[in-house]
Amino acid sequence: MRGNGPRRRARPFFSSSVLAALALTGATAAAPKKEWLPRIAAGDAVAALAILEATDRLDADGITLRVTKTRTGYRLNGAKMFVTDAHVADVLVVAGRSRSAGETGICLFAVPVTRAA
Repeated sequence: MRGNGPRRRARPFFSSSVLAALALTGATAAAPKKEWLPRIAAGDAVAALAILEATDRLDADGITLRVTKTRTGYRLNGAKMFVTDAHVADVLVVAGRSRSAGETGICLFAVPVTRAA
């Protein structure tokens, strides 16, 4: 953790500004990039990468969270484990499967975090 951005408070750097931001840069639509990347770079938002699941696989075939298209967007159905820095994240970059096995069926979604008041 280090202070980054104008607020200079302790923020996760590697997991947010490197791992999750890199995933956003290369694998999502333009709108999430435009919304989140400047905020992450400025230190105003924290992102967390949600990939690992309760399988014994660490490759693309280990991603079983299902993604289905709906009338208003997408539905993500499944669970993630060990999401580093999720407790302070403003957005989760979530990996899910839209098609059959292999890397071609994997999608990434920028999911804003809401916390109970």
